This record gives sequence, structure tokens and C-alpha cells, in this order.
Amino acid sequence: MYFNPIQLAIFKNLLRQKQYRLKNNSSLRGRPVVKDITSIFKSIIYKVKSGTKWEDIQRYGDTKYSPSTVYKYFKHWCNNGLFEDIYKHVLKVYSRMKRIRWKYQSIDSTIIKAFRGGQVIGKNSTDRGRMGTKVHTLADKNGIPLGFIVTEANYHDSNSVAQLLNCYKLKRPKYVQHMNLDTAYDAERIRTRLHEHQFQHHIPKNKRNSRVSPQPMSAEEKFHYRNRITIEHQFGHLKQYRSIIIRYARLKLHFENLINIAYSRLISNKL
Repeated sequence: MYFNPIQLAIFKNLLRQKQYRLKNNSSLRGRPVVKDITSIFKSIIYKVKSGTKWEDIQRYGDTKYSPSTVYKYFKHWCNNGLFEDIYKHVLKVYSRMKRIRWKYQSIDSTIIKAFRGGQVIGKNSTDRGRMGTKVHTLADKNGIPLGFIVTEANYHDSNSVAQLLNCYKLKRPKYVQHMNLDTAYDAERIRTRLHEHQFQHHIPKNKRNSRVSPQPMSAEEKFHYRNRITIEHQFGHLKQYRSIIIRYARLKLHFENLINIAYSRLISNKL
């Protein structure tokens, strides 16, 4: 089963709003009137999970509508922000039922290969200069993604902190929290920015930033820093979606919405 009942219920609830509806054009010949919109939504989730091409959705998926009809609805919902709203609503449901662990948060990134090119791509220095995209994610103690941004593969991790701190999908409570980052974020400006947002940072020293060997982290810092491993597990779950592990969507908006679908499904599966 490629869809989650909670994710599907939120989709049906949001579909009542007018901006998410797409009027059927009966003047087009050979186009059946779309009555089962839920089937189209399930086909989109199937495409994200299995990595099937758009033209093969009708052959391998569970839908009677043509691939062009499914893709038309996908573009319409991307432009109107339906998948992002589903992501936000799933986070709200998770926050009420399971409670988000705000005390410990982490920021990290992962690189996605982009063979077909498109918007927001760059040369990946770790893959012989091949083109790719980087996904920067902010997660809580349990690895629940609270926000993300998409940049070029050669975009440095340290430049994404300011953007990530302003892209929370939920309202963050205002009290001192812990932020764990790896050595790529070892910069004084990042520590200052985290302090301004009421974060107690835990960043190990990078050996490349000084000629003298840096001092190791204290036992107390290691105790807090051990919670960073959950964001690595979260990236492992994200790359189980074949439409994301290798990027074929050329538009940045489409690729971001594929991630919105994957993250909302990952969170709803934990409920």
C-alpha cells in the first residue's frame, strides 16, 4: 500500500477548498470526466515511491485515467501548494498525537543526483563534478523533518542555516533549545545566528579551519551531540523513494513537492 490513510484523509479534507479543485473541460474529445480524484492522488504517491515514469502510471499504477490527466492535476496542485499544506497538516496531527521533540534539533544535507539537469543544480565535488541537487533539512530529536530547502549541489552547508531557521512548517516554541551540526557548519557567524534564535549549539571543531589541532568535545557536549544521528536515519528513509534518490523532475517547484509528498508520508507512517 503506497498511501497512508491519515495522508489520504487530510487530502480529502483540503480538497474541499476551491483553490485546489480543477474544473473538468468537457469540450475536449476523448477525455473522461474525472470523478475519482482520490485515484489520481494515489497514483501520484505511487509515482513518488516507485519512481515510475509519468507515461507508465496507467500501466503499472492503479488508475483508469491517462498519464497526461494525472500530470495535469500534479502541476495544478504544485502551483496551488496542496502538497505543502498536506505536509503542514500532517505535522500538526503528529504534534498533537506524538508531540514534536523541540529540545534537540539537527541540520544536515544530502546530495541528490540530477542526470537530466533542470533548475537549481550544480557540480557535485564528491561525484567527479557530475550535476546534482542538495536537500538541506531541519529535524527534531526523533528525525521528524520540520522544514527543508533545495539548493545546488555545490552550495555550501553553512550558507543554508539562516534560510532553514526561517522555514519551519510549524510555529517553534520560544525557549532555549539544542542545535546539533557537523563540522561543515563550524563558523562563528553560524554560532552567532543560532544564539540569536535562542539555540545552544553543539558543533565539533573542523581541523581545516586552524593549523593547531582542535580540542575534542567535552563529555557534556558529546551527550547532547549524540542526538544528531536521527537526521542521518531520516535521509536514509527519504532515499527509499525512487523519484527522489535520483532527480528527474527538472522544475524546482515539482521536485520540492515530491519531497513534500515523501516527508508527509514518512511522518504519517509513524502515527
